[in-house]
Amino acid sequence: MKVLITEAINSAMNAFFDALGNDTYKEQYRETHFNPILIEYKRVGEDYYDRSVNEEIEKIYQSYLETGQFSKSTFNKRLRGLKILEEVVETGRFEWKFKMSNDNTITNFFTDSIDRYIQTRDLNLRNINFEKRHLINSRIF
Repeated sequence: MKVLITEAINSAMNAFFDALGNDTYKEQYRETHFNPILIEYKRVGEDYYDRSVNEEIEKIYQSYLETGQFSKSTFNKRLRGLKILEEVVETGRFEWKFKMSNDNTITNFFTDSIDRYIQTRDLNLRNINFEKRHLINSRIF
């Protein structure tokens, strides 16, 4: 089933801000993460979401980064918008994720302590994941 790119982007933004639990920065994200995707779709003359168009846009963004036309921050925002869009169109939802490097070994005691601490807090899922990541990454050994 084909989805208009404008509808796909609106769905992606709604899913993203539902996961965030706060739409304070909605217009800022629209301008920095999603409107540039619409511009690229318009440039190539495509009105419907197409993963191959997204792949081409990603290559364009990569070339802009490599030639200094984009800062790393701009590149990351644009790429994040593409990834959120892709996830929402393909799965119907957006889920917060974070990475931990494989060379970091964390003891069960440490992670259990973090889990016990987090349970004392009244947080939504996004904030729980953020706090866990922050606590794990800021540990001192």
